[in-house]
Amino acid sequence: MNTSHKLSYVLLALIMFMKWDNADLMATTIVNLPTINEPPLIDGKLTDAAWESALVFKNFKTIQPDFGLPPSEATEGYLIYNEKMIYLGFRCFDREPDKIKATVSHRDNPGNDDWIAFCLDTFNDELTAYFFMVNPFGIQTDGTLDSNAEPDVTQDLVWQSAGQLTPTGYEAEIAIPFSSLRFPSKQTVVMGFKMARHISRKSEEVDFPEYHPERGAALAQFQKIELSGIKPKQLLEILPATTVNKKHLFSAGALAPTATQTDVSVTTKFGLTTDLVLDATYNPDFSQIETDAGQIDVNLRHSLYYPEKRPFFLEGQEWLGLAANPEDSPLGAVVHTRNIVDPSLGLKLTGKMGTTNLISAIYARDEYHPEMSNSNHQTNQPAHFSILRYARRLKNDSYLGGFYTGRQSNQTVNHVAGTDGRLRLSNHSSLEFHGFRSFSRDSKRNKLEPGGAYGALFQVNTRPIQLLIGLNDISKNFRTDVGYLTRRGVTILPLYFQYNIFFTAGWLQRIEPYYWARQSKDHYSGLYESFNVFSLRLMMPRQTFVNVQGWLANEVFTNRRFSRNALRVQGATQFTKQIYLELDFRTGKFIYYDPTAPFPGNGHRAEIGLLFQPTSKISSQLNFSYSDFYRQANGQKIYAYTIIRNRTTLQFNKYLFWRGVIEYNRYHQRFNADFLLSFTYIPGTVIYLGYGSIYEKTAAHETYYFMDHDFLMTQKNIFFKASYFWRM
Repeated sequence: MNTSHKLSYVLLALIMFMKWDNADLMATTIVNLPTINEPPLIDGKLTDAAWESALVFKNFKTIQPDFGLPPSEATEGYLIYNEKMIYLGFRCFDREPDKIKATVSHRDNPGNDDWIAFCLDTFNDELTAYFFMVNPFGIQTDGTLDSNAEPDVTQDLVWQSAGQLTPTGYEAEIAIPFSSLRFPSKQTVVMGFKMARHISRKSEEVDFPEYHPERGAALAQFQKIELSGIKPKQLLEILPATTVNKKHLFSAGALAPTATQTDVSVTTKFGLTTDLVLDATYNPDFSQIETDAGQIDVNLRHSLYYPEKRPFFLEGQEWLGLAANPEDSPLGAVVHTRNIVDPSLGLKLTGKMGTTNLISAIYARDEYHPEMSNSNHQTNQPAHFSILRYARRLKNDSYLGGFYTGRQSNQTVNHVAGTDGRLRLSNHSSLEFHGFRSFSRDSKRNKLEPGGAYGALFQVNTRPIQLLIGLNDISKNFRTDVGYLTRRGVTILPLYFQYNIFFTAGWLQRIEPYYWARQSKDHYSGLYESFNVFSLRLMMPRQTFVNVQGWLANEVFTNRRFSRNALRVQGATQFTKQIYLELDFRTGKFIYYDPTAPFPGNGHRAEIGLLFQPTSKISSQLNFSYSDFYRQANGQKIYAYTIIRNRTTLQFNKYLFWRGVIEYNRYHQRFNADFLLSFTYIPGTVIYLGYGSIYEKTAAHETYYFMDHDFLMTQKNIFFKASYFWRM
């Protein structure tokens, strides 16, 4: 029996044993939202007359540390709108206002501040939503939510906010233009919303409306509101940008300047309808993107994962998620746009067609072509990326969807196509699945080689219990050049079970014992492997947690089974208002991943982070990463790897900041220093002045280089960028 038939029987069995019961899923009354003629001034003060006619929401209930309890501090939320904008007001009371945590930072950097948030499901499809968050000073964070209200802060929208501390707590105002949102083109539109408040020092979050874990997905429990007469003009946005770049490279024993490079790029956004948008970009420049934090890159079984940060690819990322994809699944993503390394041209179509059909399509021409040259990435043979995502909404948060991805160049071809979906079985249970086929060819093959990837996931989520049971199968020949794949030729049965124990008072808020396991079969060797984690997690105030894990595990590599037994300790705490600490330490058995002669060993992994915020405008984060490996047979040290990184930000106001990043990699004997002065009026209207340099422990002879004790600058880069966001 092949894998696809096995998966079909598993899905059928799960459905037969579960009662399909959506009848008692939460139904929310639709509320008519009042309109205003004179909008409020967004200054962080709820004194304008417009707020007197707003809907007022006071019945907030906790979601952390427990569900459905009265909040420790009172919160009032206000909601009104006109034909152009929707307005939010918050009055947050606090009996200890001097303990409110708030910093002046750049956007999308909430840290461990207190905050308030507004979430809006503009299509009322209960699959995705926008969220808008501000801290007590009105500093913005925004992005999108999936159906379980998991946030993604990568997307930036244009909106207004302001906030201020008061003797009784703080107040905040938000104004969101409808031109920044997508929604159905109707005279009357129904949307879902949620308001939330986070009190940092108490590790407490309160929501309106109240969230019940036994009533299904989070977005299905949003309060429904009705709006009329919101018809924005046809969307047209143009974002021209100019970048001037000057590099100096080490050559022939000296640091020599290269020709000054001046690039002009244009990105446009055109609204085909209010809910379907076409984006296009030519020669996009991503020089303002902060360099990825260094990761330990020695002794790896698979490539490292780096998140997408580039603005053009960020919008619509929430629609590219894959169903039946538990933590550490080999198929991490079907679409990982970081594989598009150096795009010169990009087109993107995202949005809705009707009320139930979702579509996302991307084409990109990538000038990076590693097959042609290992030394020069810029070639005349580009690669072409094609991505198509379609999903159809069913009842509640259920959906059926499909993917197609392709990468094609003169030497390689890769196509992946398949389906995924989620079925809501009851208020507290759901079934997810996916199935894909790949067809690939490279310079060594004359015909397309097929492969397959399949998965199923059954989940239960209640107040005391979280349960996950699944199946993932990746064939030996499955390949995805557009996605992220860590392993082929393996079948995995994941299992996760957690039981929550709640406490109503005292220093301990919640105990979370859980068991996490993966039972696998390696297709290459026919050997079985077992990965079992027994964990106890303690949750406390001040954003504090302690997690102790015992690993009873083994792993198959090159037809051999190796022990992976280990002890792991994790923890974090907001030690004081100015200091935040975090730790992740593991000691135990490791594998040296030599494909020809692997061997077992002992080792340690450590990640330590310290965030110091002496004032509301200064923050400095120090991170320490360490890994070592000792041969088990004789105790020989194979390597010790250390990375030290400091990121310091001086935020002059919410528009202007200076950032310095210094990183030392002891293993590679390399030192990086990057500095940026940034002015951001709104997302898109920016000015950047940056400097970056690389130092290495090397010296130059007349014809060769050699290791030295002193650092030598081997590269420096100065750039200036200006862009302007224009919306009609």
